[in-house]
Amino acid sequence: MVLAEGERRELLLRADGRIVPAARAERTYSTPELLELERRVLDYAVERREAFMALARPWAVERAIDRRPSLTGEQAEMVRRLTRDGDGVAVVVGPAGAGKTYALAAAREAWEASGRRVYGAALARRAARELEDDAGIPSTSVAALLDALAHKPYSPLPRRAVLVLDEAGMLPTRALAELVEHARRLDAKLVLVGDHRQLPAIGAGGAFRGLMTRLPVIELHENRRQLAQWERDALRSLRAGDAPEAVQRYDAAERIVVGENAAELRRRLVDDWWTARDPDGAVMIAQRRIDVDDLNGRAHALMRAAGGLGAGEVKVAGAAFSAGDHVVVRRNDRALGVVNGDRGVVAAVDSARGQIDLALARGQVSLPRDYLERPTRHGRPALMHGYAITAYLAQGMTCRETFILATDQLTREAGYVALSRGRKSNRLYALAPTAAEREEYAPTQRDKRDARSALIDGLQRSRAQTLASDTARPSPRAAELAEITRQRGVVERTLWRSQADRRRLEDKQPSWYRPRTRARHAAALAHATETERRAERQLLVLTTRHDALRGELRQELAANRQPARAREPERPFARHRDRGMELGC
Repeated sequence: MVLAEGERRELLLRADGRIVPAARAERTYSTPELLELERRVLDYAVERREAFMALARPWAVERAIDRRPSLTGEQAEMVRRLTRDGDGVAVVVGPAGAGKTYALAAAREAWEASGRRVYGAALARRAARELEDDAGIPSTSVAALLDALAHKPYSPLPRRAVLVLDEAGMLPTRALAELVEHARRLDAKLVLVGDHRQLPAIGAGGAFRGLMTRLPVIELHENRRQLAQWERDALRSLRAGDAPEAVQRYDAAERIVVGENAAELRRRLVDDWWTARDPDGAVMIAQRRIDVDDLNGRAHALMRAAGGLGAGEVKVAGAAFSAGDHVVVRRNDRALGVVNGDRGVVAAVDSARGQIDLALARGQVSLPRDYLERPTRHGRPALMHGYAITAYLAQGMTCRETFILATDQLTREAGYVALSRGRKSNRLYALAPTAAEREEYAPTQRDKRDARSALIDGLQRSRAQTLASDTARPSPRAAELAEITRQRGVVERTLWRSQADRRRLEDKQPSWYRPRTRARHAAALAHATETERRAERQLLVLTTRHDALRGELRQELAANRQPARAREPERPFARHRDRGMELGC
């Protein structure tokens, strides 16, 4: 099914000053099956607004907040809205380092004190483990949860529970659609937590961004991870899409290193990492696996030359591991207690048995030969050196320093994830662009692009995904519906607070012998009552317009779901033949 024909610009200005014809952009395609899944997810989320689901008791919410005095104002507001709004689907958005997981711990405590069961899931099992450790929410991977819901005789998710989906921006649409169907069947509340500015889903995605435009979003803004204020400001600019401003700030702080060739740049990066003398808290990040392997090989050689590794070795897929090596586990194994993404240090090796003992955050584990020799389902080794990792593996991680190799594969999302990992320092290593072939025999007078310009181009290139439904339906009504949805959320919160104030004032009447207090009480009660009535009138108007827009958009989506006829190119012979038939020839 064709969703969009694309654009065509007749002329294009090249970097060397020449004007050439522009090629037609590729068409955008989808399938009726995917459009139907997207419709189910969006319709369920909108229909379950104000469903009074998983409401926590007010005293339990306030007690959970009071027990955590380090919660900021916006985090406390996030806890109150999650536990008191009652929506069937809640969307929490926040930048890296905003403390979303810490606030979830308070919400979990409030729900449990009110008799609600809370469970969690994430696309990566490592992220699920971090959600369980930091927020106290029993969690597993999305794949394991869906498999258990589909095949086990008893449901791992009880009725009327709360399901928290962490890193929801990376969740593919098909997996989310399955979870929505189970939530509908079990009457469970879904809480989607993530950041649409970080790495997107590998498969067909965009559902998280689509829900943000249709539901009242619970948003955090403050980044509390980076120590320097200028770096928090730079990350805010990068997240908003202002790559030039972000690069200028990093350049002014001397956090950008430029190399003339790839080998020299990698050597400089590894040397700086080695100078930090902190293999536990300093991490190298690259976009391509071939670069990650190269950086790991250089770091391992430095560790060996400095005497930081033991004498014995065990080889896994050609890579040697010794006591003292920093490694990352790449395959899940419940029996051994390891998950994909676990980082640790080799405590000991047994060359004769081919066994490696690892010291992980949760304790020490032994990886036998059969585990090490069996690759992942993607053909990667089960164990790799962990001095350098990819941006996908780094998402959700916090360390002291990062050293980032910026190649032509860099994107806004990958750059933001990599630059937001280190608390103290994050450094970029960029390669100066090589001269074009034309420059060798006909150099131009135009300003040549430098490494910083190439870095800006990469950080401006976004890989964010959009719902196929939104691509097929570019209607101005969608923006109006999103704005009305936002306004409804504001008015509903005003109504809820005024109703609570009115009930509190009605229940606590002052004594008759205090006339001044009674006068203030009457004025406050009248103000709360008037605010409640005004909010009810505003909500009625907004709801009427909201329902009308939803009906119009559904009709448009139904029309767009009709399969379009393929447009065959018009041929000169056919055109003349049809013209001749019109003239009666």
